[in-house]
Amino acid sequence: MKHFGAALLLCCGCTLGSAFGGEQFAPGAEKKPLALAWPGEKNDLWHGCRRHVFPFDGTTCWVVEPKQPLPGNPWTWCMEFPDAFTDRTGVPKLLEKGVYHLYMDLGNSFGSPPALKHIDNFYVEIVSKGLAAKGTLIGISRGGLYAYNWAALHPDKVLCIYGDAPVCDFKSWPGGKGKGKGSPGDWASLMKLYGFKNEAEALAYPGNPVDSLAPLARARVELIHVVGDADDVVPPAENTELIEQRYTKLGGGMKVVHKPGGGHHPHGLDDPTPIVDFILYHAVGKVMAAAAPAIAAAAVTPANSTVVDSCDTLTWTATKPNKLGLTLALDTANQHSGAACMTATFTGTPGEGYAFISGLAGKDWKGKTSISFWYKTNNPTVAMNKGLTIIDHNGHYFGLQMTGTGTKDWTQLTFKFSDFVESGNGKDTLDLGGIQALQYVETSNSAWTEQVWIDEITVQ
Repeated sequence: MKHFGAALLLCCGCTLGSAFGGEQFAPGAEKKPLALAWPGEKNDLWHGCRRHVFPFDGTTCWVVEPKQPLPGNPWTWCMEFPDAFTDRTGVPKLLEKGVYHLYMDLGNSFGSPPALKHIDNFYVEIVSKGLAAKGTLIGISRGGLYAYNWAALHPDKVLCIYGDAPVCDFKSWPGGKGKGKGSPGDWASLMKLYGFKNEAEALAYPGNPVDSLAPLARARVELIHVVGDADDVVPPAENTELIEQRYTKLGGGMKVVHKPGGGHHPHGLDDPTPIVDFILYHAVGKVMAAAAPAIAAAAVTPANSTVVDSCDTLTWTATKPNKLGLTLALDTANQHSGAACMTATFTGTPGEGYAFISGLAGKDWKGKTSISFWYKTNNPTVAMNKGLTIIDHNGHYFGLQMTGTGTKDWTQLTFKFSDFVESGNGKDTLDLGGIQALQYVETSNSAWTEQVWIDEITVQ
């Protein structure tokens, strides 16, 4: 057995592919749109979606409503410059997939204590309206100060931070105390807003983003930065590179996308897919998993084990060439032992296929040692990697992989929990005290078409 690499997070009753593609949700998944309205609001269209613009807490706020919100009502929040290079940041693509988008106009307040109080109030407001309790913060340029400063105070409310040429130390910008250009006027404004008596007090301040990473690492907030390597306004060496060095040392997860020769502008990427996929993987999927209801098992449970059978119908339409079309449906003609089982049809080019197995959210498997299921395929000559991924009680990913071809006959496969290895740093231990999700995964280096039946998942 080998470690099965990082796989997409799945919510109960839907795959990332199906839900994020805006296709069909599982029966029982929450799809009701929120009844959003604020006093004095004006409505318009922003990237094709309804935008609520309204006064709140002495500021002007936005909430952009996706046409088909995802279960759990996940959101992104752009802290500054919401109309700067927007298509390149991936926000419109996230809206298309069902993610709300927020903005609060705080002016040039540099993530200062007064600004953070306003953010506190708007957060309470949007959660009271039914948006997710945790989300993704977007820090573009000086917006990095707002995103990191607020997240450090409220790590339990943040799943992911996307920083784009973000300011992570105000001594670099606007202070200009390193190799960057700095901005004397903004530096004077910042010192006043933070209440510093003089420049020496500002330079000694211990609360910059580069200094406040430990709470984020403990909460396993995931970070992605996009930087131009030749940025002379917010030099990466004084900002993103320090975050990366320190966060990695703290055990935090971070990805940095470099633009060789790139400057401070333009923000984002020509193709923002890496940003979109990162946010979907590390933030949106977790919101959906927490929101979706567990589906009752269809089979009789033996005294010493837990048996779960899938009862969902989902459709995943491929969104790019290396992703597969995937259909899950009830198997009524080929049941293994009288209970409904899952049928997954994989058809596509080289890539990966994911089959979510429902009914498991919150299951407590503490004290159990293994998981098994009955399996067969209609194309046993296909050579590929097949495996399981468990998302445990703490939201960590653990995988186990088997290789080789399948069988046309019903065969029981058994996996020991002790053999599962964490995706990522590999340092954590699988916690079975209330798992979040389980999925069956296939990968192949060549095109293939295959139908897979899975039945009677047993944990004992």
